[in-house]
Amino acid sequence: VRHLTFDDVSYTYPGAAQPTLAHLSFTLRAGERVALVGASGAGKSTITHLLLGFITPTAGDMLADSVALATVPPSAWRAQIAWASPRPHLFAQTVAENIRMGRPTAIEAEICAAARLAQADAFIQTLPQGYATPLGEGGATLSGGQAQRIALARAVLRDAPLLILDEALAQVDPWQTQAILTALDAERRDRITLMVAHRLATAQTADRILVLDGGQIVAQGTHVQLMARCLAYQALVAAESAEEVPLCVG
Repeated sequence: VRHLTFDDVSYTYPGAAQPTLAHLSFTLRAGERVALVGASGAGKSTITHLLLGFITPTAGDMLADSVALATVPPSAWRAQIAWASPRPHLFAQTVAENIRMGRPTAIEAEICAAARLAQADAFIQTLPQGYATPLGEGGATLSGGQAQRIALARAVLRDAPLLILDEALAQVDPWQTQAILTALDAERRDRITLMVAHRLATAQTADRILVLDGGQIVAQGTHVQLMARCLAYQALVAAESAEEVPLCVG
């Protein structure tokens, strides 16, 4: 997948009087990391669910390399996606087995490489049996940040054309988050990376930021560009600085 396009996409939840998303048009390109930001309720989760095929547009088209996703079997499309979610599920298996779920044919060296990229290798090495350490169901023996990093390693190992980081680093320390993003940028090659940003400081490092407000993309650009000309983005930055509005999934 080289280009992923929303072409005048709208979505209205069943029974809702107003659309959650209205006339969205934007394109994500291979080799690019794009951050999606907006206050709670702006529609970020709805965009993610559309991309994952959990729901389909009420109007408009989603296209991958000019092919309408409506014509692609959902299972075939999801095979092109690696998704790291805000609340990842880890299974009552070993660390290595949990990571290997991203690509069952992966060898040990590939698992370790994915863990290093996700800033997980160092803490895994401190576990009683390292990568062979059994985890409790749901990763109960790990901190939230550790669980997210193992889930990210699993997503990275999948090596899919589209990587969606859906608040996937919300519980990871800021310095580790920056290290992860730097590592992802270094090896992303032809992958599209969409990051639903929990911290605006994280979004600021993206190649492009999409500002979602009231179900519409009201502006896009770099952090510097948006600070100069986008009132909605300025308001998000001010709110986060004052800790008045949590930028949670919308």
